[in-house]
Amino acid sequence: MRIPIQWIPAKPQWGNFKTAWGSAPFSTYAINSTIVTTLNVVAEIFVCSFVAYGFAKMRFPGRDALFLLVIATMMIPFHVRSVRCT
Repeated sequence: MRIPIQWIPAKPQWGNFKTAWGSAPFSTYAINSTIVTTLNVVAEIFVCSFVAYGFAKMRFPGRDALFLLVIATMMIPFHVRSVRCT
């Protein structure tokens, strides 16, 4: 409780990191997060490539409106779009 705030301690307690890492299976969490993130990125690139090709090469009625809808939904975070009211 000092002013100014001390963001970095004068004596770091490195043992706290060892205790925290040993208290839960953080390596399993990190591996799971890496797998999920990698699969999501690969799937996103794959799907978006097909959608981009369709918008670039095909002409159809309502293409501009649909493109606007796609861009608008990309600007809204996934967590906001996935809220369910039950």
